[in-house]
Amino acid sequence: MRVKILVFGFTTLLFFSNACFANISGYVKDFMGNPVIGAAVTFTDESDSNNVFSSTTDSDGKYEINELVTNVDENEQSTPQVSTLQQNYPNPFNPATTIPFSLNKAGFINLTIYNLLGQKVRTLVHGHYSSGLHNITWDGLDDNGMGVGAGIYIYQLKSGNKIESKKMLLLDGVSYSAAGKPFHLMSYNNTASKPGVTVKISINNTYYVHIAGENIETFEKSGITLMNTGPTLDFFVSRVGSGFHLSIIHTNDDHSHILPYNYNENTVTFDENISYGGSTRIAAMSRRLRNQRQNVLMLSAGDHLPRYKYSPIVMEAEQKILNLLDYDYITLGNWDFNYGPLVLADFISGLNTTIVSANVNVENEPLLFDLFEPYQIKEIDGHKVGIMGYVTTDPYSYMNLSEKIVIEDIDTSIQNALNELENQGINIVIALNHSGYSYDMEIASKFDGIDIIVGGHSHSLLSTTDEKASGLYPTIIESPSGESVLIVQAKSFNDYLGCLDVTFDENGVVTDWSGQPYKMDNSVPHDKAMLEVVMDYYTVLKEFF
Repeated sequence: MRVKILVFGFTTLLFFSNACFANISGYVKDFMGNPVIGAAVTFTDESDSNNVFSSTTDSDGKYEINELVTNVDENEQSTPQVSTLQQNYPNPFNPATTIPFSLNKAGFINLTIYNLLGQKVRTLVHGHYSSGLHNITWDGLDDNGMGVGAGIYIYQLKSGNKIESKKMLLLDGVSYSAAGKPFHLMSYNNTASKPGVTVKISINNTYYVHIAGENIETFEKSGITLMNTGPTLDFFVSRVGSGFHLSIIHTNDDHSHILPYNYNENTVTFDENISYGGSTRIAAMSRRLRNQRQNVLMLSAGDHLPRYKYSPIVMEAEQKILNLLDYDYITLGNWDFNYGPLVLADFISGLNTTIVSANVNVENEPLLFDLFEPYQIKEIDGHKVGIMGYVTTDPYSYMNLSEKIVIEDIDTSIQNALNELENQGINIVIALNHSGYSYDMEIASKFDGIDIIVGGHSHSLLSTTDEKASGLYPTIIESPSGESVLIVQAKSFNDYLGCLDVTFDENGVVTDWSGQPYKMDNSVPHDKAMLEVVMDYYTVLKEFF
């Protein structure tokens, strides 16, 4: 079994107040940290699909996208002079190839794929392109998003009255979409009403990003925002045949610590030099991590309500924060129960996410009935993942637990959930829980079938670099059958955000992993959208803590 602990470094994050910036660059790497060479990286503006920005990674895996000259009326088009239509690479290819061409001057062009019968297969480019070298990727799909058969194809570049053509060979073509589902076709129609307008990639827009190349699975993601990324954004892609890659972004025990904090002076402050933590930084970093990865789950391991005192305004703020962070699944912590079933019911009802908790029996409490499930199953990239939840049974952790709520034995609840998941053919299981780091290690050593434990309750910092950490990130425990179980936790109070990248084989067994907790210090910006929400509650929050 291979064990890889990789820590990916990030350029210091910058907050941009300007409307847009001209360039964006970054690196495309696989999940082993190796550069991906010759991959075509394309950003399509989702507010205006006429604006398409593309680049190809170099020998270091770096891409760089500059401003795009676009918005040329097809009736007023200038005719470019094609200096070279180059041979595609790789050739032969499967599943994708890059077609390079260069223009002496900007103008309107068409790049089209034909089969040997002369039938059009795919229009790759129909629009205005700037002068210089361009690289366009064909992923073996036709205009309907369906894979084409293996064979020889012709790619043809038209510019004015000039036509150039070359041949390429597709090996082992397929008859389904690249992702096994309807494929999102990109628009390359860069035409509009006025000629010669320079368009810059904007931090205020959202983009559909498409990355394709030799020996990598096609990366497709919509809704990518550049706010808070600065001029750099890295991507992590899967190598063909390397397994199923899943990334887990996680928090725990935030206790409504929404504002950044100065722990030395025990005060709330936005002073960049002395504060860290806060939901505004969690939002910025989680957005960045999500942008970089295709298969992502965002999870919270409980204790969202404050400790020792309750405020309905603070709970309302916490609800809005959690919804804006867009968690996939949340489990409950002991403090979430401590203000009574009515408060907990109001809290859960205001969340736009799924709550999982297997060992909480609320059959006698109608306020909470049907508000959460023992586990959920989510299909991700064709793989079914089970997410179960549970909370500590320690009676000293509860100061006001309703008699109508029964916290049942964790071991029994876990085994029941695992049996049900196994009967449904689920072989990837995440235990999202609030029972503490020590108990997490005990659970990992007692049960077969759990792959990842995302924990809370003990406020443990796990890290491979911090000497004060309670253990390694991730902590590796061997299950009874000898498989690796990964345990992660991210301290508390929104001080850290964890991100774990995991690779599974075809049997759902963990084979490789990497990751780290990210400290929410002044290298992380304040997310603009989150900041607007936080400032609506600033006066109350500042006085509450």
